[in-house]
Amino acid sequence: MDTHAPESRPLDKFLTVVKSRDKQGLYIVPQPDVAARLAREIEMRTGLASVRLPAGNNRESRNWISAVPGQFVAETRLLVEHLSVHLRTERATRFELAFHNIRDNANWGDHILAAIRYE
Repeated sequence: MDTHAPESRPLDKFLTVVKSRDKQGLYIVPQPDVAARLAREIEMRTGLASVRLPAGNNRESRNWISAVPGQFVAETRLLVEHLSVHLRTERATRFELAFHNIRDNANWGDHILAAIRYE
């Protein structure tokens, strides 16, 4: 039995917990701790600080992943890798990650938006 708090588990184990814990109907609706955990993972991979950025001329990258439980873990893992590479390539100095489940007429919760602002 794993006695670690969900946020301190390795990324794949954390995402597996989220897949079950945050499921609403057919889709995953991530709770606020998911963005914080993904930001910490990116910090470890890049050495950058995750901060709340002020409004301004920040650069932004928007990424979509599936909210379908069977695809959520793999796509989120790839998202973290992609964002880490993107931040290093862009020579970012700090970043802010927002992780949202989108519920509107176009998506109805089947996709999750990960938006990262950085400078």
